[in-house]
Amino acid sequence: MSQPVRIWYVAAQRLCNFDCPYCVSVGSWAKSRRYDWKDPGDRDTFTSITGWLGSRPFEVEVRLGSLGEPFASPFFLKRAGWLTRQPGVRYVELLSNACLLKQRLPTIESMANLGKLSLWLTWHDSQMSLEKFICAARFAQEEYGCFVVVNALLFDDSETVKRVKSAALEAGLRFNVDLGYDPFAPSKAFEHTGDAAAAVPLMRTADALSTVVACGGDGALTEVALMGLTSPLGRPAGPATTTCSSTSMARPTGVRGTRSWTGIPTATSWTRGSS
Repeated sequence: MSQPVRIWYVAAQRLCNFDCPYCVSVGSWAKSRRYDWKDPGDRDTFTSITGWLGSRPFEVEVRLGSLGEPFASPFFLKRAGWLTRQPGVRYVELLSNACLLKQRLPTIESMANLGKLSLWLTWHDSQMSLEKFICAARFAQEEYGCFVVVNALLFDDSETVKRVKSAALEAGLRFNVDLGYDPFAPSKAFEHTGDAAAAVPLMRTADALSTVVACGGDGALTEVALMGLTSPLGRPAGPATTTCSSTSMARPTGVRGTRSWTGIPTATSWTRGSS
């Protein structure tokens, strides 16, 4: 039996209910507090792509990214829900801030197979309390059977990350650490000098690898992520695109891998099927 094709598609859905100062959705890829889709054609493209993903004659594993918050978009959720009901789709993964889970999951239950929905939930401490965040993550996992990973961004406060880890494990949730990035580092104005610290604030004050490991992250994967900040020619990595591709950037089953967001790679520690 052949292995499923792993696909990561980043849609142009932009509406977001958070205002994080470190958000990497900037410039031409900026999120919005006013509109869901900047161009009506973006929504049509999303419909076409999800239709294509759900009709493949082979099994696929799909990570659906967006520029904003997917649970702020009823249309995005409708299409994601449709994908989970297709027999050839093993799972659909969404990246979310968790704030709207309690309001939105009940509304899509009838149109989705929530047991095939994976949620990569990142806590943003300036936007939502940790207690409310963990409560929402547990709700998704325990009430609807979603595969949930709690993700913490590591900038320069390792104690905060350790607090998130403790809260996640105490609640029976999976945990991951991602490096925090300077959102303007991958822009056209970024002059690559070969120094990853230009993009990774943590590296300006501490040893990133040892700090990630101390916080419960994977040092080897973090090292790979840092190497991915540059292209083979030493230039800044290019921006993410809104086309689909069958690459190792999507979460493999039983294998750890890397993922990229607007040209910035990050290490993923959890895969569907992991204990």
